[in-house]
Amino acid sequence: MSEPAHPPFRRLILRLENVEPTPQMARAAGQFAHLLGLHLHSIFLVDEAVFGLAQLPFTRELRLPGHEWHPLDPDRLAAELDQAASRAQRIVSDAVHVLGLNAAFEVVRGDPASCLSAFRDADDILAVMASATAQVGSHRPFRNPLDSLVLVLPAHPAEWQGPIAIVLDGAGGPALPLAARLAIAADAGLLLFGVTPAVLDAGLSHASALGVPKERVTTRLLSAMEEEAIVQAARNSGSRLLVASRSITTDDPEAVASRLARATDLPVLLA
Repeated sequence: MSEPAHPPFRRLILRLENVEPTPQMARAAGQFAHLLGLHLHSIFLVDEAVFGLAQLPFTRELRLPGHEWHPLDPDRLAAELDQAASRAQRIVSDAVHVLGLNAAFEVVRGDPASCLSAFRDADDILAVMASATAQVGSHRPFRNPLDSLVLVLPAHPAEWQGPIAIVLDGAGGPALPLAARLAIAADAGLLLFGVTPAVLDAGLSHASALGVPKERVTTRLLSAMEEEAIVQAARNSGSRLLVASRSITTDDPEAVASRLARATDLPVLLA
């Protein structure tokens, strides 16, 4: 018996905070949105606190190539951020044009968490850049049953081909139904990672009930439910996307997803 369909999603919100994406990152976001039939809405967030700092008399910036310290000029800062936003818009537009995707781009100035909280709806999926500090950041104020869905994008994701991989923890939740939906939409295989044969067998049965043909499902044992083991398995899997439940870790799930994305060069969908 098939399970009830997952509630529909409407938009993929690509969060860009004071920075521009790489073309590969924008393309991966577009491909994910295209796969689920989502509208891609990019938001370039300009943190108002940056301009507050620029007003302080002791704030300085180091300018290259002369390596000289200068007062931080608010007008120059605003112009540079405008230029970064324009470049980001061109990068995203080029990526989605090839896919024929409905897309929008918006520049928003203010507190990032407040801006996103006011903008985002329950039927949106949030996409963020994998942070070099492994802290995804201030999207955490969004908390509702669907809000846990976050797509973490590495700077240079792998080619969009191969199976959809998922880390099974035996706890249920939306991760496997979403992974199955993505595999069916992409006409791709489904790769199940688990720490015991029992977890993998249960995942195989569940995937079949969700409509994924058994011949398209592959299973692989993990040595442990630890980041290093997941990275080792996912990095060599040839997958296009890694799906993981928040319950795979007792650590900060967003930070773990960010580290996984950077270590594997795979987009990580945290559900």
